[in-house]
Amino acid sequence: MLGAGDPSAKKAKYDKQKIYKEKRKEKPRKPQFSLNFQFNFGEEEEMQATSARFVRLRNMANLRSGRTNADFLQVLMDRYEGKTLEKSTKKNDVAVQANATMSVFQLYAERQVKTKDFGCQWPSEELEGPACMQILSPAHDSENYFVCGHQSLITLLEATARGCMCGFPYVYGGAHMTMGGHVLRMECCCEKGGHRLKWASSSIIGSKYTANCRMVHGFTSSGMLESQYQGFAEAAKIGSLGDKYIDNVYDTMGYIDIVNKAADSSMRERIQDVQNTAAYIERNGATVITDCRHDSTSNAYHSTVAMISYETHHVVAVQTVTKEEFRSAQTHEFEAIRKILPAVQAKGLNVVEVAHDFVPKIKNWLLAQNIQNSFDTWHVEGVVNCMKQNINSNFLFPGTKGVAKAMKEISSGAQKWQGERWFSELSDKQASVKRHFYFATKNCTTPDDLRRRLLTVVDRYQANHTSCDWDSKCKIPGYHCSKVQLTNPRAIAALQRFILDSKVYKLAEDYYQPSNHCRDTYWVESFNNTILIYCPKRIHFADCTFNMRIALAVMDWNENVNREATSVSLIQDVRRPNRRTGHRNLQPKTFNFRERVWTTFFKTNY
Repeated sequence: MLGAGDPSAKKAKYDKQKIYKEKRKEKPRKPQFSLNFQFNFGEEEEMQATSARFVRLRNMANLRSGRTNADFLQVLMDRYEGKTLEKSTKKNDVAVQANATMSVFQLYAERQVKTKDFGCQWPSEELEGPACMQILSPAHDSENYFVCGHQSLITLLEATARGCMCGFPYVYGGAHMTMGGHVLRMECCCEKGGHRLKWASSSIIGSKYTANCRMVHGFTSSGMLESQYQGFAEAAKIGSLGDKYIDNVYDTMGYIDIVNKAADSSMRERIQDVQNTAAYIERNGATVITDCRHDSTSNAYHSTVAMISYETHHVVAVQTVTKEEFRSAQTHEFEAIRKILPAVQAKGLNVVEVAHDFVPKIKNWLLAQNIQNSFDTWHVEGVVNCMKQNINSNFLFPGTKGVAKAMKEISSGAQKWQGERWFSELSDKQASVKRHFYFATKNCTTPDDLRRRLLTVVDRYQANHTSCDWDSKCKIPGYHCSKVQLTNPRAIAALQRFILDSKVYKLAEDYYQPSNHCRDTYWVESFNNTILIYCPKRIHFADCTFNMRIALAVMDWNENVNREATSVSLIQDVRRPNRRTGHRNLQPKTFNFRERVWTTFFKTNY
């Protein structure tokens, strides 16, 4: 039978618990303060590293077991203030015992003057220093800056780390500093005052600072103007170079000649690439496209003609003529063609066909040289002679580029002339007629076939599709034309007269496709946009500078023209609503030609 238990046993257990609780009572705490290491959110790794470092340093203090963190901090402060160590320190560590009696700052000063090796001021036997120490100067809004070479900085640190030869350190507080362009020139003395040290933040090539020459090369090869560079440098307070200094680098040190030779070498390499193409081998010659680019909108002083390979799209030759040679800017393109063609043939490139804008003078000269002439289907520079007196006036418009513009004469105008000079039924057909011209030039087989294809658009807009191609949309059953159907006889006659008077219709022999007379010169137009990076039209350059910048544009184009696309973006552009092809996102441009130019310049002047 179970009883209630022994009362004495219960009392003994109660007394035992009471004694245990008395022992656990918190005693009055001594005066204290605490040190907290606070970290930001997400800095768990930094907190763990600091904790591990704290434990490691605590173990290095040779504290006996049972000592607290407060004891470790006391030892650390005693060591920092130069007091003697505890008796627990190793007796055989004589170096630590000796160094612990002196201030850390005194020890560092003595080592900087007396030691001969480039050692650390925190020896491992004494106390391990921080793993990384960052040195920053106070920020000032009016502080000046300079350009420094890596090797120049290392040379300064190595020369001043051991101090002066007399044993005293250098004093930088009263150092004399001046700027030489972008380069800092400093002169300081040792603490004794008997020895001086001169240092520049750049090396020297050809009696000029390398950093200054590199800055001239940098802004020139990137397409910046001298005024833009000087404005940037002055605003950044990194020093600047004057016009005379830049001209000296260009002329005396031969920078312009080096750039021109590099561009000529680039074009010669591209000529060899053209000669290895299948089209060149088959025809025993190359097809090139040309266009003239003027340095201003009117009355140009410089006119540049670029010759680009039709197969590789690289620039193989470039020619610039000036107003000093030929007073009339309108004759510059013809004169440049007469110069550039023999020059490129002298380099070994046999030219059998030249495609250009509509310049009859160039066409006649090419035919006299037994070179095939070709016209551009889009950009033909012809003279538009629109007579607005009546609808039957004769006028010519330039290729497919001017079709939509010339169509405005018969598709829009004042209300009082509607039905006489212009017709509302033609108002929605400007863009479509232009596309029809382009399609006809690309798909015709003979000059007569080209003329026939051009006239089919008149029948098409009258809902007569008998002469349309078999693969046209109008051959699909249930096709409905989106344009207004032509019913007005005068509007039909106006559109037909418009086509008959067009330059493409009258000169069909120069545009039909099988003879390869139908070419696109948009590669030259794109190259002209690259020239704008280096030679903006609002700036007039001297002849030597202009030719140098054209050479930079040539090297830029030849290096980046055929780079691959990373993706294609299908975007509906309000400026080009009829565009169906996507936008090709090209790989980033490379500028290796800049480094080649600088390497040649450096070796020439070093």
